[in-house]
Amino acid sequence: MQIIVGAADWRYDVLSLLGVWLETLYESSELENEFIFDVIGAACPVTIKESVAYQLRALLKSEDIEDIARSILDNLGTHSLRKYGTNLARGSGCSKDEVDLRSRWKSNKRQQDGYADTTIPYVDGKVAASLCPGGPIAYLPKEKSGVTDEWVREHAAPNLGLAGVPPQVCVVLGRAILWKVFEASVSDDAESHCIPPALSQRLLSAYKDLGDRCALESEENPIAKLPLGVTGVDAQLIVDIIMQDEEDANRSGGNWRATAGLDRQEIRLLSSQVMHMRREFGDMREEVNRGAHSNKAAFGRLSRTLLRMAASPAMRLVRAAPPDEEQLDTPTTAPVLLGILSKAPKVVHDLWQEYVFGGAGRKPTKDFTPSERGACKHIYTLRKPLWEKVSELVRHGIVATVACDLVYEAYGRNLPVTKMLRLMKQDRRTGDWS
Repeated sequence: MQIIVGAADWRYDVLSLLGVWLETLYESSELENEFIFDVIGAACPVTIKESVAYQLRALLKSEDIEDIARSILDNLGTHSLRKYGTNLARGSGCSKDEVDLRSRWKSNKRQQDGYADTTIPYVDGKVAASLCPGGPIAYLPKEKSGVTDEWVREHAAPNLGLAGVPPQVCVVLGRAILWKVFEASVSDDAESHCIPPALSQRLLSAYKDLGDRCALESEENPIAKLPLGVTGVDAQLIVDIIMQDEEDANRSGGNWRATAGLDRQEIRLLSSQVMHMRREFGDMREEVNRGAHSNKAAFGRLSRTLLRMAASPAMRLVRAAPPDEEQLDTPTTAPVLLGILSKAPKVVHDLWQEYVFGGAGRKPTKDFTPSERGACKHIYTLRKPLWEKVSELVRHGIVATVACDLVYEAYGRNLPVTKMLRLMKQDRRTGDWS
C-alpha cells in the first residue's frame, strides 16, 4: 500500500477525483472486483492495465490535447506522466532513491535493493507531499456544519461502504467528494469538476435535510481544506494539520495558501535545526570517544614509566663506618651468586638492570666468567647487542633509563622484547647500527 495525500489544487487532487470515480463506479457496476478501473468488467489485472493504457494513449493522441502538447513538447505519450511526476518530485528536493521507492522502481544493481521495503512510510509520505501542486491538504468538516463521519458514510460515500471499502477510507474520500460537489455548485465552470448530476443532486439534497443542525450559510462549503505538514523523526512519518486562525488569515489578506507557505517554511526551518543539532551531537560524541582513547593511551604510557622507575635501582647515601664497626659488619662468608640469566623479561630496562646489578641470587651479567657465558650462549649473544648499545649511550652521558627509552623509540614501543633483540642483532650484523 502507498500513502495518498490530497492536493490544494483541485485539478490535481487525487482524493476528490478518486472518490468521485469510485463512488460512481460502485453505484453503476454490480460486479464485485477488487480493482478500481473496472470499466470493462474484467477481473484480470493485465487486461485492465492494457485497456487503461489503450484509452490513455487514445486520449493523449486526440486532436484537442495533441494541438496543445505540440506547442509545448515535441512528443507526448504515456511516459510523459512519469516524467512529469519525476521532475516535480526531484524539483521539490526528493532524492533519486526516494523517487524510486515511491514509484517502486528497482534496478537490482545495488545490494540494498534486495533488502529495502517497497514502501517506507516517511520516504513515501515525503514524495507524496511533493507531488501535490499547491501543497498537501486534508479535508475536515467545519465546526457548525453538522456533518459527521456517520453522515459522510451514509450520504457522501454509501456505495464505497457497500463495496467493502474500510470505514475510515470512506470518511476521507467522502469528505473530498462533498467538498468537490459544493465547489462545483458555486463555480462558474461546474463541468470542469466532472461530477455526475445524480451524485451532485443526492448530496445537495441530503445536506439541505440537515436543517437546524447546520448553522452555516446556504452557499458556504461545509468542508475546509487545511494544509498538512509532512515530516519525519527517527524513520517515523509525522503528518500534522497546520491550523490557522482568523488573525493569520486577515494578515495575509485572506490568502490561506500564503500563510500556509510561511508555516511550512517555519516547520522546515525547525526540522533543519533539529537535524543540525543531531549532527553536532554526533560529532561531539565522536570527539569525546577520541579523547577517551587518547587519555587511555597516555595513562598506559605513564603506568609503564612508573613501573620502570620503580624497578630501577635508587641511589642511597651510606656513611663511612669506623674500622671496628666495619670489621664487625663484614660477614665471615660471602653469599654465593649464580651466573644465570632471567627468563622472559618484560621490558628493556629489566635487561639493563640484570646486566649491571644482577637479580635475586644472580650475579651481574657483566661479571660472568667465560664458562658462565658459554652455559647460556644463545640467550647471552641475543641480549649482548642491547647491552653494548645502552653502554655506549651511557658513556656519552645519557642516563640508562633514557637510553632504554631511546631504544624503544627506534624499534617501537609495542614491539615484544625478544623480537626487538633479534632486530638489533640483525642490524649489528648488517652494519645498520646507529
